[in-house]
Amino acid sequence: MNGGGDAVAVWVRGGADPGVFASLRSSGTVDWPRPQRVSTPCPALARRGCSFAGARVAIDDGGDVVAAWVSDVGSGSGPG
Repeated sequence: MNGGGDAVAVWVRGGADPGVFASLRSSGTVDWPRPQRVSTPCPALARRGCSFAGARVAIDDGGDVVAAWVSDVGSGSGPG
């Protein structure tokens, strides 16, 4: 949460459609908006799937947000 009361949350979701998601709640509002995916989807060729970890987020007093995480997309080598 920043000094103006804006808040942001970021989290990792696993399962069939893993990724990093975030939601930003502006000051003066009660409800959190629908989460938005902030990571790219897993590549179709990722043989062992992919995973995301260590999601972190920061927000400044102007409401600017930055998020960072680690992703592992596995190996996607072709046939042969």
